[in-house]
Amino acid sequence: MSINEAKQKTCFFPCTHAMTVLTERWLSKQASEGWKLYRKTICFFTFIPAKESRIEYFMYSSFGNERGLSYDYLRAKERYAKTKAHINKTESSIFEADPNKIDDEFYQYRAERNRYYRKHYLWAVFLLCIFAIISVISTGSFPLAKYLLALLIPMLLYYSVSLVIMLCWKEK
Repeated sequence: MSINEAKQKTCFFPCTHAMTVLTERWLSKQASEGWKLYRKTICFFTFIPAKESRIEYFMYSSFGNERGLSYDYLRAKERYAKTKAHINKTESSIFEADPNKIDDEFYQYRAERNRYYRKHYLWAVFLLCIFAIISVISTGSFPLAKYLLALLIPMLLYYSVSLVIMLCWKEK
C-alpha cells in the first residue's frame, strides 16, 4: 500500500517502556485530531489521515517474556486487532484495536502489563540504589568501584524517572 507523501506526517515521540501508557494516550490523541498510525520506527511515528476519531492502540514491549506476556500479546493482537489496519500488518510492537472486539479482558491485560512494568522498574531502582551505595562505600578499597558508580548513576536516574512517570500516569 503506497501513500501520498503530502498526506502523511511523521512525529518524534520518546517511546520507552516507562512511557507505554503515555504513548498509547498520545496515539489516541493523534487519532482524535484526525491522524491514524501508519508506521513506527524506533521513536518516529508516521501518520495518515483518518476518518475515525477514536482509535484504541495497544503497545507491547519485551518485558515479561518469562511470564509469557509476549505470547499473550500475540494472542491479544490476534483477538483484538483491527483486520484492515496497516499498522497491524507490520512487525510493529503496536496494534490498532477493533472497537467492536474490545472487552473487559482487553483492559485487564493492559492493566496487568502496566503493573508488571511498575514492579519491574521499582525493583530496578531498589537494586541500583544498593549497588550505588556499595560502590560509594568501596571506592577507597576497590579502585574499579568509581567506574561502576559512573555506570550506575545514569541507569539509576533513568529508572527513577521512569518509575515516577509510571506511578503518575496510571491507566484510565
